[in-house]
Amino acid sequence: MPEGPLVLGGYCNGGLVAYETARLLTAAGRHVERLVLVATDADTRFRALRWPIAAAARLMGLGPEGALEQFGRLRYFADRLRELDTAGQAAFLARAAARLARQVARRLRHALPLPAPDVPAAPPLFERYYDACMGYVPGPWPGRVVVFWPEAELPARAGDPSYGWARLVARVDTFRIPGDHDEIVTRHIERIATTLEELLA
Repeated sequence: MPEGPLVLGGYCNGGLVAYETARLLTAAGRHVERLVLVATDADTRFRALRWPIAAAARLMGLGPEGALEQFGRLRYFADRLRELDTAGQAAFLARAAARLARQVARRLRHALPLPAPDVPAAPPLFERYYDACMGYVPGPWPGRVVVFWPEAELPARAGDPSYGWARLVARVDTFRIPGDHDEIVTRHIERIATTLEELLA
C-alpha cells in the first residue's frame, strides 16, 4: 500500500466498491483525499427495509445470502418500475404478481430457492457479484466525493443534485456529462479526464 493521501475512483458498481474501500481505509487510519465516482449514485431508498427483509428471510429458512438476494430483488423491482410509463408499470406488475404466485407455489411444493425475476441465468460468480451490488447500502463517510453523472440517465432519487451522496459525505462536487451510462466513459471520457486534471492539480 503506497504512503500518503489516496485518490480512489470507480465506474458504476465499481464506484460502490471504491466507496466502501474508502470507508474501510479511513477506519484503518489511512487518509483518502478524494473519491471519484462515475455514474454511481447513493441508493439508500430501502435502508429501513433491510432488517424486516432479513427477518422474513429467516422465517422462510433462508440465510444471510438469501436475505441479501431478497433485498436486491426489491431494488431491482423498484428500478424497473421507475423506467416504465404507466401502461408498462401495470403490465410489469401483472407479470410480476403471476410469476411470484408460481414461484411461491413451487417453493411450497419443492422447497426450492426462488430465481431472481427477469434476470438471465448467469455463472455463480456473477450472481454473487450482482446480489452484492444490489444489496449494498452505503453508510456515511467523512470525506470528499466527486460525482460525474450522465445527463441521459435518471438517478435513484429524482431531484437530488448530489445523487444521494450529500447525506453521507462531508462534501460532494457533481458534474453532468453528456451521453448515457456507456457514452460517459467512451465518447465523453476526455471531458471527465480534463475535469479531473483540474481538480487534482
